[in-house]
Amino acid sequence: MIRKILNIGLPTGLEQSMFQFGRLLTQRVFPFFGTSIIAANAVASVINSFSFMTGNAFALALITVVGQCIGAGDFETAKNYTAKIIKVTWLSTFIISAAIFAFRGSLLDLFRLSPEAHAAARSFVTVHCFSMAIGWTFSFALPSALRAAGDARYIMVVGTVSMWLVRVFFAYFLSLILKLGPIGVWFAMGGDFVFRGIFFIFRWKSGRWQKIKVIDT
Repeated sequence: MIRKILNIGLPTGLEQSMFQFGRLLTQRVFPFFGTSIIAANAVASVINSFSFMTGNAFALALITVVGQCIGAGDFETAKNYTAKIIKVTWLSTFIISAAIFAFRGSLLDLFRLSPEAHAAARSFVTVHCFSMAIGWTFSFALPSALRAAGDARYIMVVGTVSMWLVRVFFAYFLSLILKLGPIGVWFAMGGDFVFRGIFFIFRWKSGRWQKIKVIDT
């Protein structure tokens, strides 16, 4: 039983560790552009954190619901509930992102940033709002259904490759090599959302997760 638990827990833990480590590396780009950009990134991150809240809640619910269905051997119900929860997750994420986008100027005014930092933070929030609306649900909520099915290794591989190949590499490439500046990091983050989402959608549609058996009955 411990081995079966570790088969799920270890890949998930490694994937989350790589994700957090990759985030640290991408944050190292901002000091190259001065203190105003560091402040802008910090403020944009605080504002953007609100867009994750409902999505993370639905992702946790998805694990429980899909896990119950798969435990009962009812894959069709698992598919139906996943489709419904993903739709609600995407809609809530879209609404919150749209609200943040619409009021981003007023939200940023609360922090009394310098004109340069205010402009940079505004651009960061704008890119993030579009990225959230397009790809976050499929890149971070849909994997919860795959985890519930025991497909943790696939999530680990895709998450690790996406983090290093897309987010970390392109953060440095776009911002420092192509001279896009700090906004390149946020573009790379959006690319990471889309890249993960595409692979997780195909994995779910393929139905291979139905062949994984976590606990023998």
